[in-house]
Amino acid sequence: MSLPAVARAAVFTGIADPPTRQAPLAGEHIREICAELGMDSADIDALIRAGVLQLSASDTAPMQEAAAK
Repeated sequence: MSLPAVARAAVFTGIADPPTRQAPLAGEHIREICAELGMDSADIDALIRAGVLQLSASDTAPMQEAAAK
């Protein structure tokens, strides 16, 4: 089933359209967001190991390498 969608609900001549880009992957910006909330790397890593936070697939390789050491 396909639902109709409108790319631009309104046209504003004085405001440029934002650049189009791919949506972020699940967990892609989790470290940056947590850091902005005042968490340090150790706290973030602990929450990731506990399964509370999830990294994107591209961010899991460094964690797996560190755990293997």
